[in-house]
Amino acid sequence: MDYKHNMLSFAELDSTNNFALKNIVGLSDRQVIIAIRQTAGRGRLGRRWISESSGNAYFTIVLKPQRESGTPFYISNITQYASVILCRILDGYGIVSHIKWPNDVQVNGHKLAGILSEASWSGRDFVGMVLGIGVNLNMAQNDLVGIGQPATALNLLTGRDIDRNAFIARFMDEFFIGYDSFTDAGFASIKDEYMSRSPYIGCRIAVSSAMHTEYGIAQGINDDGSLLLAAGNGGEKTIMAGDLIWLQQD
Repeated sequence: MDYKHNMLSFAELDSTNNFALKNIVGLSDRQVIIAIRQTAGRGRLGRRWISESSGNAYFTIVLKPQRESGTPFYISNITQYASVILCRILDGYGIVSHIKWPNDVQVNGHKLAGILSEASWSGRDFVGMVLGIGVNLNMAQNDLVGIGQPATALNLLTGRDIDRNAFIARFMDEFFIGYDSFTDAGFASIKDEYMSRSPYIGCRIAVSSAMHTEYGIAQGINDDGSLLLAAGNGGEKTIMAGDLIWLQQD
């Protein structure tokens, strides 16, 4: 493991995000919590993240950005920033990946990584944020069947075993190289790269939420990271959150 990052590793946790949230007051800014296995991993929209395999990467970064009073900082799009960083790391393994809005990292339509951020508050005071990341690094093809959606693993894509510690260290290095600039400038600073990794732009999609489903053509991504959807009535809608379903893949 690369010890220039402050890493705390466990053989097993219910969830690295859960641990980080419960202990966030005592954890330092930029501390990384790693679990070899998770018994109750969580993904976006309350979904379970299957994480019993010991060959994958399950880790959470504790973020407590400090700013002078009245100085804005941009952390709400941190999962989209992390998705871009993951794609850069995968480039180094010779793998072409894309981002399914807002932050799922996929290869050929198969999910490779998931990202979940959660904020901690004390009354109105922001305590910090935890950024949880799960990456399928080493899995057998049969293990992917139980995931419940098209999925893949990096070892299957590269034809070789992946060193988990080296992967996490590479991610942390790349993540913090641009982290301060990102929190200063926000999503607009990565928008072009994010868009270049979003192949569904211009395609017919559906975006579902707990309340309803919107259909239309994905027009682009706004400067705040929201999705711009061309609706069937000729109007445009801004989608702030939801689950994107790619209906047209030419």
